Amino acid sequence: MFRQQLDTATKQVIEFTRQVCINELVSNYKYILVPNVRTYDEHLNSKEHKILVLWNKYANILLTADEVVDLLVYDNKVPLWINISILESREKTTIIELLCSRRLRDDEELYHKEEVPPFHILGPPIPPEIATNKNESGKISKYDLNWKIRTNSFWWRKLGCFLFKG
Repeated sequence: MFRQQLDTATKQVIEFTRQVCINELVSNYKYILVPNVRTYDEHLNSKEHKILVLWNKYANILLTADEVVDLLVYDNKVPLWINISILESREKTTIIELLCSRRLRDDEELYHKEEVPPFHILGPPIPPEIATNKNESGKISKYDLNWKIRTNSFWWRKLGCFLFKG
């Protein structure tokens, strides 16, 4: 069931991003797994700590959907929440970021809480100059989702400029 949810969330984040960005998003999808914090905390149980150690080994590594499922489904448990967004558009690959809770829950516990549990569909970060300038209809103009890579600026994470589907 988790693989179906990943596929559905991927489709939705691609559709949503196409509405706000000018980039071509090719169907060769790769994922980057990012725990919400990479360090151990006392509130994590032993299984969650063990999985965090494993996830940290895959920092900045492009993963297939099958590899994501292998890493995120642990003993029939999945992250409590996963923020999914498009990180980058490349010529032959679309890079999707999965920002994950380190807390794990039974897969079945999550399927009544979200549209595509445990996924939250997010738009890509909005460039600061676009976020403050809306068009005549009050909407944000389409933009290049690779702006942060071109400017080598990762302050976009600190700004919190994300679009939310819905």
